[in-house]
Order: sequence, then C-alpha cells, then structure tokens
Amino acid sequence: MAKRAWVPWALGGLALGGVVLGVRALTKKPSPGSDGGTGPASEPLKLAKTGDKVVLVGDSIGQGLAKPLAAMLKQLGVTLVSADGKTPLVVKGVTVKGLLPVIKAHASVLYGAHTVLVSLGSNDAAMQSPNVEVQAAEDLVKLLGSTGAQVVWIVPPSFRLKPDDVPLPATEKKQNQFDMILTNGLVDNRIEPNDPVFHELSSDSIHLTTPKGYTLFAAQISSELTGATGA
Repeated sequence: MAKRAWVPWALGGLALGGVVLGVRALTKKPSPGSDGGTGPASEPLKLAKTGDKVVLVGDSIGQGLAKPLAAMLKQLGVTLVSADGKTPLVVKGVTVKGLLPVIKAHASVLYGAHTVLVSLGSNDAAMQSPNVEVQAAEDLVKLLGSTGAQVVWIVPPSFRLKPDDVPLPATEKKQNQFDMILTNGLVDNRIEPNDPVFHELSSDSIHLTTPKGYTLFAAQISSELTGATGA
C-alpha cells in the first residue's frame, strides 16, 4: 500500500479545509525517516528485557492490542499493564484530553515502568480547539516522562491511510492531520504500522481486523520494543 507522505508540522498553524487554525508550533525538526521518506526518524528504542514492566494507555486501538501484546511480551518475561486495578487505561472512544485526567488519577501505575506505550490520536478528529488538544498531548507526554519511563507513541493505523492523490473526506483528513501533529516532534520514539499491518485495516478504515490485524501490529510492537524476532 502506498504510504502517506509526512507533513512537517513545525509550523504556526494547521490547515483544515482551507482554514488555518492557530496551533502552537512543535519545535522538533523533521529528519529523513527509516523508510526513505520525509518523516522524522525515531531515536533508538531502549529495549525492554526480562523483568521489565511496560504500561499501555490508549483508545480502542489500544484495546485491540492489549491482549495479543500482553501474551507476546509475557513469553519474553516482560509484563504489560493496561489497567490500574479495575480502572482501564485503554478506553474506547477516548481522546488525548479525555484520557489525561484518568492517567493523572492513576499515575502510581506508571512508576517503575520501563516504557509507556501511547495509542491515542484517532478520536481527536472531533477536537474543538487544536491548541487545547495539542497542549493536552504535551501535558500527557510530560507526565509520562516525569516517571523516568521511555515514552513511545504508537502511530494510529489510519495515519497513512491512502496515497496522497486519493481524496479524503473532511473528517478523515482532519483526523490524519491531527495524528501527524501528535507524532511529528512530540516524542522521540514512535512505532509506525508496517505494510502488512496497513493491509489489515478494517472496513471503517480506522481500526484493524480482529484478530489478524491486531496480532500483526502487536508482533511488530513487541519486536521493536524488545529486539526479539518472531514474536
């Protein structure tokens, strides 16, 4: 599947439907990505090893990843946590702004974590104020990073949904643009869905097929996070 070109969002505004919305610029300068495109390259991941704890926070995509990813990491001696007791840290339909207070209230679960995986962004298409949403994302990364954990943003599967020459509905375009803001310069580490995962987008063009799509993405994440192959 063709890949959507990266857009350098270190600009003073976000263009949506011909209207430029004021968004505080993210200062990280894009650099060539590993796929030879124009996307920013992630810093090398600090690999998780036996005995480490990984925390997963996110939306319905995180929900789909939680079970297969937990099973794969368990085989490698790594524990995945996606809830604090009975309080889930992966919530269907949640936005960055919506999940932030939940994580603040259950911040103790973050301590001792080697890595926090963040699977958010796809629901932020309905954002009312880009400035507020971007600020919430920055606040979230700051909170997670303050625990000493490595923060890794899991890029939503719809991030590079279609080739650039395929027209997108306005809402979908807005969603993809905000996904770019969240993943271009906000954190040093990102895990982007690879081509096999792209081919497993479900009929809504947002989620992945169950169980194959989520299993493939979980395997990719496990491999990149631990360095183990054949996860």
